[in-house]
Amino acid sequence: MKQVHVALVSILLLCSLFSQAQRRVAPANNAERLLKFSGTLTDVSGKPLGGVVGVTFLVYKDEHGGAPLWLETQNVQADAAGHYSALLGNATVDGMPFSLFRSAEVRWISTQISGQEESARVPYVLNGADLNGAENTTYSGNWSGYVVKGSEFSLATGSWHVPEVNCNKTPNDFAAVWVGIDGYANDTVEQVGTSSNCTGTTPQYFAWYEFYEPPGVPRVVIQSVPVKAGDIIGAYVQYSVISNPLLVIQFQYWTVWLKDYTTGKSYSSQVPYNSSQQRDFAEWVVERPCCDDDGNDEPLADFGWVNFGGYLTGVPGTNWATDSSTSGFIGDFGDHVIELTMASPDNSKGTVLAEPGALQGQEFSTGSSFTVTWKATGP
Repeated sequence: MKQVHVALVSILLLCSLFSQAQRRVAPANNAERLLKFSGTLTDVSGKPLGGVVGVTFLVYKDEHGGAPLWLETQNVQADAAGHYSALLGNATVDGMPFSLFRSAEVRWISTQISGQEESARVPYVLNGADLNGAENTTYSGNWSGYVVKGSEFSLATGSWHVPEVNCNKTPNDFAAVWVGIDGYANDTVEQVGTSSNCTGTTPQYFAWYEFYEPPGVPRVVIQSVPVKAGDIIGAYVQYSVISNPLLVIQFQYWTVWLKDYTTGKSYSSQVPYNSSQQRDFAEWVVERPCCDDDGNDEPLADFGWVNFGGYLTGVPGTNWATDSSTSGFIGDFGDHVIELTMASPDNSKGTVLAEPGALQGQEFSTGSSFTVTWKATGP
C-alpha cells in the first residue's frame, strides 16, 4: 500500500481492450473522444445477461423528456453477473462530440437493449480529461480508482462495500480498498481501508489503517470493527492543527476514522503529523498490495466489483476531499482528477487487472461515485 507506479498513454490506446469488431481508425488529424461507461445488464425479469449483448447508449440534456443529444449502438461483453464496461464513442466516427459536455454541466445517460424499455437515466458531470482523447489516461501497476491532485489536503472521505473475493478462482491473492491522502507521486501515505484476501481458498476480511514512513505507522488491523463481504464502510483521514497563541505552540495531527454501517461499529484514532507528509493528493483506490517474497506486487484477488461513493453506497458526503482551494466531491476538482486503470506492466500494452467506471451521482452528489471492476489477477 505504498507508492503507486504510473505511466501515461493516450486514451486512444484503450481501444485495444475491446474486440476487433469494435476497433476502427480515427482520422490522423482528429483525436478520438471516448468515455468509459460501466453497468449491469439484465433481462425483463431481472436475470443477469452474460455474453455479447447489443446495447444502445443514449445521452440526454435532462433527466426526463426530450430527444437524445447523441446515441450509438455497440456489442458489449458482459460477465456471468451481467457486468460490463464500454467506451462510448468507440462505434462512432471521431468519437463523442466535444459539444456534448461542458465543464460542470450535467448530462444524463441511459441504455436500451432491443426488445426492452430504456433504462433510467444516470447523471454524469465530466471534465476534459474524461472525454478528450488528446488528454492522457493513467495506468498503474497496483492501483485502480481515482486521484485528485492539489495542495495542502486536509480531508479525504470515502465509502464502499467490502467486496467478496472468489478464492476458488484466485487462491492466495489479495485486494485492498481504501481512501487516503498522498502516495500517488510522493513517498508518504495516510490511508484507511479494508482488505479482502484469499489464504489458500479461504477468504479473509478485515479493516486497517496505515501511514507509510516517515514517520511511519505500520499497518494496524482494526480488531474492534470486524467486517465481512457486503458490509458498507465509511471512512476518512483528516489533518488538523491546534494552536495556542499564548504558548506559541502548534500541534498537528491526523485523525483516522472508519465505520461499518452494516453493523454500526466504528473506530477512531489520532496519529502525529510529520513535515515529510506532503498532502498533495487524495485517493480512492482498489489495490493489489506490495510485496511478495521477491519484492513484487501481490496478485490481485477476483473481487468482482467495488462500488465507491454515496450515490452507490447510501453513505452521504463521501468521496469528498478538501485542499487549499477546493472542497467537494471528486468531480468538483475538474481537470485535477486522474483516473487510474491497473495494468501489468503499467502501460497500455499490459494486461488490464482492474478498471474504474466513469464518475456518477445525482443532485448534490454528482461526480462523487464510481465502480471498479476486476479483470485479471496479474503476474
